Amino acid sequence: DVDGPMVPARVKFLPENLGHYYGWKFDPCAVSMLNFLGWAVPDLQIVIASHRVGMRSPCDRSYTNTRASWSAIFKMNGLNIPIHKDWITDRSIDRRPKIDEINGWLNEHQGTTQFVTIDDEAAGHNDDVTQEQRDHLHLCGEDPLNGITWEDLIRALTFFGIDCQRGLTVLMHKYAIYTTELNYENNDS
Repeated sequence: DVDGPMVPARVKFLPENLGHYYGWKFDPCAVSMLNFLGWAVPDLQIVIASHRVGMRSPCDRSYTNTRASWSAIFKMNGLNIPIHKDWITDRSIDRRPKIDEINGWLNEHQGTTQFVTIDDEAAGHNDDVTQEQRDHLHLCGEDPLNGITWEDLIRALTFFGIDCQRGLTVLMHKYAIYTTELNYENNDS
């Protein structure tokens, strides 16, 4: 999901987002945390659930119903995680609520064993969703007001088998060196 985790309520006050209901300027902290997750989990790819076909991309004013339009939006925001080739879940009428939509994608991609669902609607608006279902979805980013939090990042890393009790400081230090070197290389060219 994009609007709650990446453009939470507080980020709608960014100057770039004023006057736009959804906003296209992502929360810079959420972008940084996801880029860190993508660095820590090198094969990580994005699948988009329940995008709104009628929204226009700020990049080329096309409708956001293509993989290319979402790639441009992610690039504009500095999100460096590639989009999966089967990039979108099936939003057909019989796949509601969203938890069923996500499970449908996972059922069609049986080889996907390590994943995390970043969504503020998959369980948040459905009181019938159990903790077991939340755990099955590896659900993070459920807070539509604050978006992706530090706790969500820790939870996501844990889902991917990364020991956050001992190794997070070392991992963050290595990431800081990596991004510093990357910025240095980009500024040199």
